[in-house]
Amino acid sequence: MHLKISKKIIPLIFGLCTFKISLDISYILFVSRYFEYRGFDLNISILKYLLSWISLLIVLPFAPYYSNKPSNYFILTIILSLIIPLTSIYGLSSRNIDPLLITIFCFFIIYFILKIKLVNRIKPYYIKNGNKIAVIISLFFILLVTWWYFFSGAYKYFNLDFTKVYQFRELSNKLASVGIMSYINGWVYKVFIVYLMAYALLKRNFAFFMILFFIEIFFYSISGQKSVFFTPILIFSIWFYLKNFKTLLILPIGFTIIIIISYYSFLLFDDMLTPSMFIRRVFFVPAKLSYDYFDFFAENHFIYWSNSFLSHFIEYPYSLPLAELIGNYEGTGSHANNGFIASGYAHFGLVGVMIYAVILGFILKILDYIATRGVPVWFVLCVVVVPLRDALISSDLLTTLLTHGLIIALILLFLSIDNNKIYYKK
Repeated sequence: MHLKISKKIIPLIFGLCTFKISLDISYILFVSRYFEYRGFDLNISILKYLLSWISLLIVLPFAPYYSNKPSNYFILTIILSLIIPLTSIYGLSSRNIDPLLITIFCFFIIYFILKIKLVNRIKPYYIKNGNKIAVIISLFFILLVTWWYFFSGAYKYFNLDFTKVYQFRELSNKLASVGIMSYINGWVYKVFIVYLMAYALLKRNFAFFMILFFIEIFFYSISGQKSVFFTPILIFSIWFYLKNFKTLLILPIGFTIIIIISYYSFLLFDDMLTPSMFIRRVFFVPAKLSYDYFDFFAENHFIYWSNSFLSHFIEYPYSLPLAELIGNYEGTGSHANNGFIASGYAHFGLVGVMIYAVILGFILKILDYIATRGVPVWFVLCVVVVPLRDALISSDLLTTLLTHGLIIALILLFLSIDNNKIYYKK
């Protein structure tokens, strides 16, 4: 395997560097200034700052430029959402370099897995009218959750105000997230309705898409999950962009624009909410939590999946669940969930991180394979983008597979493989 650096990748590298600069500036001028009490300290060392850039420059030549494979999107997302924010915090605060180096190491594990060629490929088994089965299943569960919200009484906590979501979320969850419905609710928000939205765009049935859009907004109003509100916008954006453009350059450009607009919203209107949500919460909170996870488990016992599939064999060593444990450690008392790297380290240190990186690498390889079987790249991305993004920045990988519906998303995609349907052609 050898690396070829095309001249076409130069704009992408420039865009990624610009994004890092915008993150660095926003950290200095906003995040560290107004949220230092939350652990975002400012301690600039020229040597550390240079090392943060060197760490990034090692990765940049491997950034994927084209959007011809689903894995390329997620590889670039790892750089944008994990590696670059970690370089900013490392270079501008008193944090150590270990989480950054381990994240880069995981990046190359995933990159290598995606590049290797499997000798024996499994011959795909096509289910006749599988896409119709997927649509029927998705519709059933959407109707089930809609009915459940009214039957359980959760609809009484209907709220569209972003500033009040935490006020109503717990009350709603006590009624709606009961037993198996706590799983089904999440599957519907993140997978089933997303699949139908992608299917509607595939069939160019925009009226159906708008109906699903308002249903998703209704789900947000009851669940209080902010990410649910933005999901239809994300799905439409992926479809529109990848149907018309072949590069991923829009990602660093878009992220940079978000940071600039958010910060100027603060400067012009004294608006703390927008930059806090779109700069601090989206980019820096997951990076800081990575450091918190690494710092805590560098000094304390790993949990060895004792809170998961090994709970019958290994005793969980703490009195609080993992997310609450780290929330108490960092001083917020919140549910401090984080992505596959931090959670992998919590389970088994560097070995746990490597295991998760290998699993994620093969999941991305499966997605690439599905995209070669007639399913458009954009369609694959739309169906898995929500649970996979959770795996990257906000959830344990095994939790993402089950609770967040990644396995279900993969099943729906396999059902969508059907050589007899010409509308899957690009």
